Amino acid sequence: MLRQLSRRGRVDAMLKDGLTGGDASSNGLAQILQGKEESADYAHMPVTPAQIVEILQKAPMLPPEHYTALLKHLQFTRRQYHDFRLLPHPPNALILPPRAELPLQMQRGDRTFSCQKSHEGNSAIKFYNPYS
Repeated sequence: MLRQLSRRGRVDAMLKDGLTGGDASSNGLAQILQGKEESADYAHMPVTPAQIVEILQKAPMLPPEHYTALLKHLQFTRRQYHDFRLLPHPPNALILPPRAELPLQMQRGDRTFSCQKSHEGNSAIKFYNPYS
């Protein structure tokens, strides 16, 4: 385990310092492994409570299986969200709302992410639910 951590540390240091050997293949690999620096477009933009109310008023109800899967995922990643149906709620609890917008696509930086419905014939990525 320690050996693996030190190897990974050396690789990360080489990528950061640009000591990849100078040939085109290793420079290409370095760009893939290191990725781009996150631009200002990736900055988190907080939403005000008024904007949250506006979004949730218009949003449809999540299907029960989607709500349960999302709640389990959030709890698995140590976010202490509670089910809105389990009453009474503890004081100052994070309650997962039963409504959510389901956009067909979204943009983050220079990338566009789409759901399978928006282009059924061109969907090469398959996602699976780890809880099922």
